[in-house]
This record gives sequence, structure tokens and C-alpha cells, in this order.
Amino acid sequence: MAITGVVKYWSEQKGWGFIARDDGKGDCFVHEANVGVVELRKGDRVSFDTKHPRNGKNLLAVNVEVLNP
Repeated sequence: MAITGVVKYWSEQKGWGFIARDDGKGDCFVHEANVGVVELRKGDRVSFDTKHPRNGKNLLAVNVEVLNP
């Protein structure tokens, strides 16, 4: 089941940012490699899945889709 949220921070130069989850369970790290063809912007509403990263830090947002292109 996809999770929804809002892009809290996005760095175009670095290609990564954070998504604030609507369910209040903390922020998820997002990398441009896990975003479809649309580029993210701060404030975008998105849906995504999560997975645990190798480094054990913030959950990683994957299969990210923008809901308000």
C-alpha cells in the first residue's frame, strides 16, 4: 500500500531530499534515482513505498510518484 506525503526539502543540485509522511511516522529520504520522470519540488504531494536502507538511517522512499504534476 502506497504512503502519501509532501516533499519537505529537495535539492536539485544534490538530487535528494526528504518527504514528510502524512501518517506522522517521520520523514523519508528520497533520491532522484527513485523518482519517476517528473522532477520533485518542495511542497509537491507524492505517493511512495518505503524500504530500509543499507546504512540503517532514515527510511528510503521508492517508487515515488507526484500526485499534483
